[in-house]
Amino acid sequence: MGGWYPGSRGSEDFSTFTIAQGIIDAAKTPGVRAINLSLAGYGDPPDAALSCPGSSTLGAMQCAVDYAVSKGVTVVAAAGNYNSDAPIYPAAFPNVVSVAGVDPANSMETWSNHNGPRENWVELASPGCYLTDMDATSQYTGIATFCGTSAASPYVAGETALL
Repeated sequence: MGGWYPGSRGSEDFSTFTIAQGIIDAAKTPGVRAINLSLAGYGDPPDAALSCPGSSTLGAMQCAVDYAVSKGVTVVAAAGNYNSDAPIYPAAFPNVVSVAGVDPANSMETWSNHNGPRENWVELASPGCYLTDMDATSQYTGIATFCGTSAASPYVAGETALL
């Protein structure tokens, strides 16, 4: 099932099913008010089906998101970095807050996915690039720039959790 969402780190499996299970586990955790998904793909692969109450046709990711929302958790997701209006998932699911990236002048970043003439799935935008201190234990030192909708969506998830 791997390959739809960004690959793996060591022997860990970041398949759609594994991520979906993480969403469900987080939604079951007392006090969780928001979940950030800084990842994207073009839809659930056919082998990622998960038994969903009330539907046998939903993929694992949609089922997990629906579960989280049913528990009162807001799900926020990165809109993608392809300068496209093609829906990216999970951000394009109807019950997910999708986040694009903007620059310091509040203009859409050139790489950020966005709404188009026929598609209206991106809901919010937040800073798409920020500077970060490199970890002192890292082989890299100094300041680095982290850009992408994966950098933008945590701002919205954090604000949502504070509401």
